[in-house]
Amino acid sequence: MSTLDKSNGFQIKSINTKEILGYFISLALGIALLIYTFRGVSIAEVADEFSNINYFYLTLFILIIFLGTFLRALRWKYMIVSFKEDVKLKNLFEATIIGYGVNVILPRLGEIARSLYLGSTEKISRSSTLGTIIVERVYDLIFLLVSVVLSVWLFGESLSEKYPWIYSSIYFGLFILIISFVLLFMVIKFQTKIVLWVEKFLGLMRLSKFSKATEITSKVIDGFNSIKTKRNYLLTFLLSPLLWFTYAVGSYVGLLALNMHKI
Repeated sequence: MSTLDKSNGFQIKSINTKEILGYFISLALGIALLIYTFRGVSIAEVADEFSNINYFYLTLFILIIFLGTFLRALRWKYMIVSFKEDVKLKNLFEATIIGYGVNVILPRLGEIARSLYLGSTEKISRSSTLGTIIVERVYDLIFLLVSVVLSVWLFGESLSEKYPWIYSSIYFGLFILIISFVLLFMVIKFQTKIVLWVEKFLGLMRLSKFSKATEITSKVIDGFNSIKTKRNYLLTFLLSPLLWFTYAVGSYVGLLALNMHKI
């Protein structure tokens, strides 16, 4: 609703009570989480820690985090462009930020929040969007493992002495990666059969009210196979190590900001 100021002809929007209430609830929730997080912590200690922060590196850290978020949104664009060619990078960036925020409160649910937000802003299938996020996580796993293997290769002896579990973690990660690739390949290759199996299962279990699950399954699988062109494959592949390099630099700069880099 809106009202018109007749004296100057400007349109003035009326105050939306629900929006104001939503802002206050969000603010109250944020304050409550901060109080819970810092319960039992001395204010004097917090003030002392703030006095030790290097604000130059803190500013640099924030800029690097935003750069990493931008790169993640850009990579996502090349994954999702097959669903909508003119998808806005701004909406992808906002969805990624929202996902990070939700993950802070409810880990892993941020991915669902991302797909819901982008689906509503870009008017594309939320299920297919979620499928692209799953593929994105497989890419992340690949380059995380590459980063760990590279670190072990460069600093093998010192790392294995300090973290004896690192090799078993690499083997476990490789196992998970192989399983993920096999599952993705099988799901994409047998998409039609899987959708039919879901449909038959729902029929056998007399779960007709959940029949939409068949459509959702199909769209999620479409998301797995969202990267259609060689160019997009290449750009997605090239952006991934750049993204993880940004994360690595950001982590180190974060330690510098907190004067923890020598720990």
